[in-house]
Amino acid sequence: MIESSNINRKRGRKYDNNLDEYLQKFWIKGALAKFNHGQNIFNAYFELGEEAQSDTFIDLTELVYLIQKYRHRGRLKESTLSLD
Repeated sequence: MIESSNINRKRGRKYDNNLDEYLQKFWIKGALAKFNHGQNIFNAYFELGEEAQSDTFIDLTELVYLIQKYRHRGRLKESTLSLD
């Protein structure tokens, strides 16, 4: 049984959540597109953090998921470098 607080459940979709979709579709041509996509990744990550904390209790699975996704932060750096 899947708990309702599990932020990485697929909910019948191809991606776990918006953050997962943005990370998998990151390789877009063009500097501005990469920058905008980087902003989407940033916003989706913190939306998940707020969602996880909304019940005043962060589940261990939620924390592990967010830490794993944090490892993709290099893509955010790449999106800002593409504007140079």
